[in-house]
Amino acid sequence: MDVSAIKAKLASEVKGIETLTVSEIGGRLVAGFNGLIAAVDPSSTEDQMVAAIRSAANLRPAPIPAVQPMPAAPVAAQPEPQAAPTQLQPKATTMSVTGASHAGMSLKGMLDQHRKLVADAKAHVETQFGKLGQAAQAMQSLGDDVGKEADDLLATIGQFKNDLTGESGT
Repeated sequence: MDVSAIKAKLASEVKGIETLTVSEIGGRLVAGFNGLIAAVDPSSTEDQMVAAIRSAANLRPAPIPAVQPMPAAPVAAQPEPQAAPTQLQPKATTMSVTGASHAGMSLKGMLDQHRKLVADAKAHVETQFGKLGQAAQAMQSLGDDVGKEADDLLATIGQFKNDLTGESGT
């Protein structure tokens, strides 16, 4: 899936699309942008991903306008209150955002997945540097062998020259 092509398609209609990232989480392709996410099946086409992103962008609720305070109404004289029957007050309950823990776990999973990818890539680079060191040693050994061959050839040529001219090496 070409992320830059998706950004180009949606640049004029989806706010924050320039922050688009796509990764695979739990067997789904997940697109994150502007604090929103959209997910599709990995076999989905680019057009299906674009449609999912548009849908997610359109689901964002409109901002709530600021509430203007109401002017104070004049206080009218009220009659003496009579004893009202006692009413039970409801107990306060803790509210939670549905799926917040799942979203946190998904982000943790994404971060763990990327940390593993970086660690694997580092290990691969270190392995390749090891191979590069072996290649350098092999090149050094080859140079030594070429030097020995050159020395032998020079000695042979010197001996041949001495045999032709009748000179002795001693």
